[in-house]
Order: sequence, then C-alpha cells, then structure tokens
Amino acid sequence: MPRKTIAAIGALALAATSFIPSPAQAVATVSVTAGSCGRINLYNGTSTDKTVGVDNGTLVDLLPGQRTQITSLPGGSYAWGVYSEAGIAAPRGTVTVATCAGGQRRPARGDISGDGIADVLGITTTGDLYYYRMGATALADGVKVGHSWGSTVWMQRVEGWYNGKGGRRVIAVRKDGTVWRYDELGGGRLGDGKQIGTGFGSFTAFGVLPANNMMAPGMNMFLAAKDGTVGVWGLDGDSMIGQANDDPETSGINKLIGMQDFDGDKFADLLTVYNDGNLTAGSTASTAPERKVGFGWQTTAMLNSPGSFQKDTLSDLIGRRTDGNLYRYTNAGGKWDTAQRIGQRWWGIRMLA
Repeated sequence: MPRKTIAAIGALALAATSFIPSPAQAVATVSVTAGSCGRINLYNGTSTDKTVGVDNGTLVDLLPGQRTQITSLPGGSYAWGVYSEAGIAAPRGTVTVATCAGGQRRPARGDISGDGIADVLGITTTGDLYYYRMGATALADGVKVGHSWGSTVWMQRVEGWYNGKGGRRVIAVRKDGTVWRYDELGGGRLGDGKQIGTGFGSFTAFGVLPANNMMAPGMNMFLAAKDGTVGVWGLDGDSMIGQANDDPETSGINKLIGMQDFDGDKFADLLTVYNDGNLTAGSTASTAPERKVGFGWQTTAMLNSPGSFQKDTLSDLIGRRTDGNLYRYTNAGGKWDTAQRIGQRWWGIRMLA
C-alpha cells in the first residue's frame, strides 16, 4: 500500500490555517527581501490580498500594492512563503538579514550552550528533566533542570511562535491527552507549563513541523496519529486549530519527526517511522510522494531531531536503540552517514528532545 502521510498532512494543514484571511489565489509578484540591518521588506505587487509567513512566527497580511517591514530581527537566514489555496506556499524562499551593530545573530536551532551545535533535553524513568550538551563524540554529563515530568509521554522543542513572538518552547503531551507549552528560560530550564490542548489520549505518535514548513509558513504545526488516522493543528499562540481525519493510507505510523531541513532546500521536512521499521521522508515544499530513506528502525525505541550536530543547516537525529545504546545519525544531504554510537546503557532515559 502506498504511504501518503505527508500528502494527508498537507491537506489538513490547509484546513488548520483557514482562519487566515484572503489566502493567495494566483502567484504573481510578491517580494520578500532584506532591508537594512535587522529588517525584512515585504511588497505585494499583485491585485489580490496575500498572506506571507516567516519562520520566526510572523504572519503578515498584505493588501494589493502594500509595502511593509518586519523589524528588530536577529541577523541570520529566514524562510518565508506566500499562502496558497494549492496547499504549498508559492512563491517561497529564504532571505538573509544583516546583523545590526551590537546586535545578535539568530541562534542555531536546538543550541542551548551557545556553541552552534544542537543540545538535548531528556526525561528519566523517574520523571526528572536533564539537559545534555552535545560534544564532538558524546553527550556531556547531564544537568538536572526539572522534576515531575513522569506524566509526559512525548515532547519536542520548537522555535518561532505565532504573531512574531519568537523564542524557544517545548511542546509536550501528557498521559491524560493534554498538550502543554513551556517557555525555555536558558541553560535547559523551562518555565511553568500552560495547557493549550486536550483530547489526544488515544493518539500514539506525535510531532511538530517547524515554522519553516511550506504548508503553513510561519506556524509550527502539531501532528498526531493513530492507526489509520492523522491530524494537524496549527499552534497559534495559546490554542490549537485543526482536525484529524481517518485515512487508511496513513496506517502503521510509529513515529513522526518534523525536521528543520532534511534535504537541503532550507524548508521543513517530515520523517515517518512505520511499524515495519521503514523510514520515509516527505518535503513540505513539494507535492512529490514521500520516499524511503531507511529500514530497520523498529529497533530504535526513541528518536528525535533537536537540530544540527555539525554546525550546518541540515537537521540530524539522535536515538536510543532497544539495547540501550545511544546513537547520533548525521544528515549527509537527504541521506544518513554511518551511525555514531555516543552512549551506552541509556535505559534510564525514556525520552529525548
């Protein structure tokens, strides 16, 4: 049976963003360019209203002929897209913003320590939350940064937030099916949680597509699946908008992993692990079907993508196998280098993000 998880999610993503006024009809001259330091220029040269999403969590509605700016941005690269009823943003692209004098650069995704390499949060079997700094060949010793996480069944770190608030957060699902948001405070510490959703107790796989996805650019998209059902919800601040649909062609999903960039096009991708151990990748910037990029992944009990471990723009994976060994999987541009073992006897850790 063909696997169409990414196609099903794309169709639902459009419904999840239906609150956005006047989505793009025909693609014409919408331009997104770098302005002076810390600024992005936007211009709608068409005769219809347009909505532009930028992956720091900014959504901008543009009237015909309107020009505007996004200001006070850290220097760095930003992905953007114009909402389209076709379901894939068009036009779309990236823009590099200059850093203002004395200003900050946009930090690398997942980097907690400030060295440009993604770091890791983990939950122990006793419910404690630990921060692990990623080194060249292994994780550093963990630092306890929280407790009472025993009811959490899944978590993922996200960046960018609705309405341009930016920042970093953790999205978590608890055993009772509630969804929670936690602000990152630095050093791996998290603020008090805020419940933003409920009713997910029967779902078995969760994920988040980063805000550089081209199905709903500028929004983190929460994903949930159970056998034969997949759903998408836009994280629009402190609530969730979306739905789930039955779809037999999405059956057998074991894990959903949203990646900042798997294939090198600067846009988000979705990895899906199926119960038979096959791993597929699907692009949010393409209508092409998902493709198989691995097999034998049923032995990986935990798997997640905190960001890049190589100081590049490609997202890597970290996973713990059923034998307790911890592995790092380096992304070589849409394929995997040889897995590198970076830890042993990690049975005491039941979740990584």
